[in-house]
Amino acid sequence: MLRLSNGGDATLFHQLASKGRINVYGGLVQIHQDAVEQLPNGNYTISIKVYNDEHSNLLSNVFTIVVANEEVVNEPAITE
Repeated sequence: MLRLSNGGDATLFHQLASKGRINVYGGLVQIHQDAVEQLPNGNYTISIKVYNDEHSNLLSNVFTIVVANEEVVNEPAITE
């Protein structure tokens, strides 16, 4: 499952994933440089299905991948 915000292209994301240019290995999301160069700017939030021999579970909105021309810098939280 894929959710987009601030732009993005779901069809292209799925095509790149089916070609092995975007992968999820355990807790690591791997996006090859050629895929990053093709994806339009946007936030790509993915869900993953985890399973073993007897059970499976869909983990919704686990990873958000931000594709942008400039690095996105989050301001630190102010605590008092």
